[in-house]
Amino acid sequence: PKKDPIKAGIAAQPKYEAKMKDPKVLARRKTQLQKTNIDEWVAMAETLGADKLVDGVVKRRYKVERFVAKFQPLLKAHLAKIDAMPDVTSADREAKMLENKRGLEKLKGQA
Repeated sequence: PKKDPIKAGIAAQPKYEAKMKDPKVLARRKTQLQKTNIDEWVAMAETLGADKLVDGVVKRRYKVERFVAKFQPLLKAHLAKIDAMPDVTSADREAKMLENKRGLEKLKGQA
């Protein structure tokens, strides 16, 4: 390529964000989603099969490895905190569940 596509993508971030907030783009997305249904979605997923997922992961090996390398330590620390919480009573288990949910939400986008 004539220019680095990654740098170009980063430079275009404001344009991308503006487009994603554009009511026309949002309406178009909604319209397209309404053209299908869960039965069609499931049929397509079954037709394409799991091998497409595996193939996609294999082709994006470096991206997946980079994500796992960053995310695994974060997840391990989070789970250590959750595992250390008591789970004797129903209230304990509820608190543990909520802390797990909140902690995972905080991890989103960090890797």
